[in-house]
Amino acid sequence: CMAVSLWDVDDEATCMLNTRFHKNLIEGMPVHKAFMTARESLSEKSGAKVVSSVFNACTLTGQILYSEACYDEPQFQNSFVIIDAIE
Repeated sequence: CMAVSLWDVDDEATCMLNTRFHKNLIEGMPVHKAFMTARESLSEKSGAKVVSSVFNACTLTGQILYSEACYDEPQFQNSFVIIDAIE
């Protein structure tokens, strides 16, 4: 089977999905259940921090913003699909 993305995907979300998917496979889950469980795990708080910077051209100052990564949106959870051959 293949896991393929349908559009450009955030690197951190992709890493989290693949890590969880392979962990589930190692634990003995069937492929489809392992994948669906991994997709659902993206809605859990990861504790990952997202850093972004904002530059104000008027005052020539910069500001760094920190926020918690949130992948509980369809563009993250539905970005991958499994293509599987029928046995």
